[in-house]
Amino acid sequence: MERRKTRREPVKIHAVLSTLHEEKGETRKGPPVQALLEEISGRGARIRLPLPLRPGTLVQLETTEDLLLGEIIHCRGEQDGFVAGIEVDCVLHSAAGVRALMRALLEEAAGPSGGDAAQTHVKRHDEHSHQCRQQNPA
Repeated sequence: MERRKTRREPVKIHAVLSTLHEEKGETRKGPPVQALLEEISGRGARIRLPLPLRPGTLVQLETTEDLLLGEIIHCRGEQDGFVAGIEVDCVLHSAAGVRALMRALLEEAAGPSGGDAAQTHVKRHDEHSHQCRQQNPA
């Protein structure tokens, strides 16, 4: 019987995985490992990677678009590496998505409550992004 509460979507997205651990009160990242994101849902993800990870390991999974933070729930060996399940705690979306969200919030809160300062910040961010694209065209 299927126990999942959210629908899973098959994907093939290359990503970089780093383990996270606490050291002297600070979060430290382990060395980056190439991974393939194979499936994603609202609450989790399935990845393929070259090494095993223990359940309970905290991880950061970075794609070109998003950054996922979560915990390894299970990991099993297969012929061509390992497959792990991640319970996703947080997703940070692309800068373009964050900018769009900021603009929507600014429009909603336009008025004397400090919206001008936030609009100035967004404008500076957009100008900086434009300069970076001009200097480093993809």
